[in-house]
Amino acid sequence: MSNGVVKYPFPSDFQDPYAGFRQELGDIEKKQQESQDKALKMASMIEMADSSTMFGGDYSYANKWAQHLTENLDDFASSTDGMIQFQQATQQLANFIDGSEAYKKENFGTVKDGPQAGSFQGQVMRGVMGDDFQFEGDLVDERTKEEYEMEFLRLNQEASIDSFQNGLPSNLGDYNQNRPTNPFMPRLKEANIMMGSTWYSKKGPNKSHETINEAKEWTRNSIETTPKLQRQAARDYQRVQKEEGKELSVEEILKDTNHREQAYSDWVNDAANSWIDPRIAEKKTKPTAAASKRANNLAALVGSVVGLPSEDIVAEIPRISTGGVEEIDLGRSKSQVVFSPQELSEKIDITAFVDESMRTKKVKNPAFDDFSDEPEFLDTSIDVKVSPGQMSVREDGMIILSGMGNFEDQAIGDIEVDPNSTEGRKLMGALNADFITSYGLSFNEFTQQLGLSSEAPEQVGWDPNAY
Repeated sequence: MSNGVVKYPFPSDFQDPYAGFRQELGDIEKKQQESQDKALKMASMIEMADSSTMFGGDYSYANKWAQHLTENLDDFASSTDGMIQFQQATQQLANFIDGSEAYKKENFGTVKDGPQAGSFQGQVMRGVMGDDFQFEGDLVDERTKEEYEMEFLRLNQEASIDSFQNGLPSNLGDYNQNRPTNPFMPRLKEANIMMGSTWYSKKGPNKSHETINEAKEWTRNSIETTPKLQRQAARDYQRVQKEEGKELSVEEILKDTNHREQAYSDWVNDAANSWIDPRIAEKKTKPTAAASKRANNLAALVGSVVGLPSEDIVAEIPRISTGGVEEIDLGRSKSQVVFSPQELSEKIDITAFVDESMRTKKVKNPAFDDFSDEPEFLDTSIDVKVSPGQMSVREDGMIILSGMGNFEDQAIGDIEVDPNSTEGRKLMGALNADFITSYGLSFNEFTQQLGLSSEAPEQVGWDPNAY
């Protein structure tokens, strides 16, 4: 029975012929182990990005950077210079990741920051609040929901790195420089003044207000309980005071009893202009030839609209009960809507909007003769009344009149009208009355059906001859 391998002792003077090989093999194994330990130590220095704490673009950039360092560990470890470059690169990578995480935390934001915040979450909250939200100082954000979403998508697009030098991305400087500062900061501007008439036409429960006094009382109560409306009334009053050469802030108006009361009263009276007598509104009449003509005129007006894409339907002109127009689909124009109001029956007074040279006319001086010092001709002021061949409404609410031919052999050109100015309100009064006569709806109602967000003063039923 065997007890295993029999060990035969070597002679005392025996020399191992493989001793050198064994020593060399041991040295190689030792170096390999040291190299592996060094590589593992270097690999632990590479910080990895977290996709949940960074925007997608920054994450992909950091990930590609870390991958490059990992794949080239052996090259960096092969020399002292390589080790120094590796250490510097990993430190910059760590700094990049820290900065990117702070960038997302600041610009994406949280709900705790509130709707005033210049962050992505801030604009989300503003969208949820809708009309109930307003920036401090009567300001509004010019940026659309689509603009914020596009910016968010851009920040999450995959980033590219063409090459590396000494462990650093070749485009690192450009990437950091091109990353937008405050990408979700709102672009604020002063909000349009909401007139009382505009507000009541949208919010007023006309059917429950049988008299104009009821409408006024309801509007007054709404002002008393709604700070937003108080500021709107004060801003409208401020505009009138400014036109009279008086400078008053909204806060001063609201603090002063006399100014505040006058502002509220004026706003209430303006709101009453949009009240509709329910007895007249509910009165049923049979279609007449005139009513059918108005419906056809409206169809022609709608058909003249240009510059609207066929997709993205946003509005339908409601069925005209007295004629043939039923459902007309319209698309949205982001900048300007152009149309031709060919059926307007009255010429519009544009005297205030044209050059003084067009408001004067030379007439024969009756006192002139060959023996007097009187001039042969005198300059006489005249009113300029025209019918525009074409009209435009910009997204900011400005009205453009064009295609008006010539006046006294002088080209009038395009006339830009601010509907919230004093003269602009007069023109809007005449224009609304003329639109109602010709088309059966006001100018404002027509533009609103086109999906425009302009806040032109509602002056339905105003008599243009009053001006």
